Amino acid sequence: ALERARLLEAERGARAEAERATERTRLLQAVTAALSEALTPGDVAAVLLEQGMAAVGANAGTVGVLLEDGRTVRLVGAVGYPAAMLADWERFPLDRDIPMTRALRERRPVLVEDLRSLYADYPAARPERERFPGNALACAPLLIEGRAVGVLSLGFAAPRAFSDDVVALLLAISRQGAQAMERARLFEAERAARDQAEAAETLARREAGRIAALADLSRAFTEAGTDYAAAVETVARITAELTGDGALVRLVSDDGRWADVAALHHPDPAQRTALAGVAFAERQPVGEGFSAGVVASGQPLVLNDGAAAGELPHVPQGAWDRLAAIGVRGLL
Repeated sequence: ALERARLLEAERGARAEAERATERTRLLQAVTAALSEALTPGDVAAVLLEQGMAAVGANAGTVGVLLEDGRTVRLVGAVGYPAAMLADWERFPLDRDIPMTRALRERRPVLVEDLRSLYADYPAARPERERFPGNALACAPLLIEGRAVGVLSLGFAAPRAFSDDVVALLLAISRQGAQAMERARLFEAERAARDQAEAAETLARREAGRIAALADLSRAFTEAGTDYAAAVETVARITAELTGDGALVRLVSDDGRWADVAALHHPDPAQRTALAGVAFAERQPVGEGFSAGVVASGQPLVLNDGAAAGELPHVPQGAWDRLAAIGVRGLL
């Protein structure tokens, strides 16, 4: 009977172990599937916290990554902690002696089964005790080929002992998280490099366009020779063509009293007619209108809406409304 009981107990233990192994496999498969869709460190952190907390029964957690300087940890995900506490811990030095950083530095799990015994080993954590929503803590490093790239920290509401099964599961999740975090880091670096290259290409195209425009102006001036009106017309035409909008050139009269329209151009003939109807409606004194301040100060003027136009003392009331009526939305 004793032998039968021993064999029965062994069979029950084997069945329980098999069930635990099956459950671990199911959990890890769920983690793998979720991490496969994570593209950013924040995405990876969200998966690790959601899956990790559910797997081991935690009520709070954080994920930190080690920055490129090798001395600073940045939180990329957190659940269950007060916002004020997280604001203080958004970035912190690796040499601060708390469980998270010790797990990172020593590349091993750090388990705190009862926070009442925490502060003898981690004095730096004492100020956070009142804000920490738990009584136990488990920290596992995210390791890539033995190199720590981050840390997963899970908090528990009550003191608890961490079994070998829980530690093994936590390490398995952190290993998958480390690989996903590295993929996300490389993806972000590649995207940043691509964005930088695209920005450089855009800048190069813009600079090439500017140089081409200046070349066109120089050639047009050369072709115009002593034809002053043709030269001014060229300025308006090329500017309008480059921007896709209307361009108006006003020149101060010889007596210094008037800002007369010397040239006007718009790629759309109908818009050009509408713009001319406003520009030639009445002769503009030098001290009035949108160009008055520009003539007086020698500085450019940029307007993006009528509210800003209304603040200019030298612009007659209704001037912006007349421009807006023909489709003008901004003015340089």
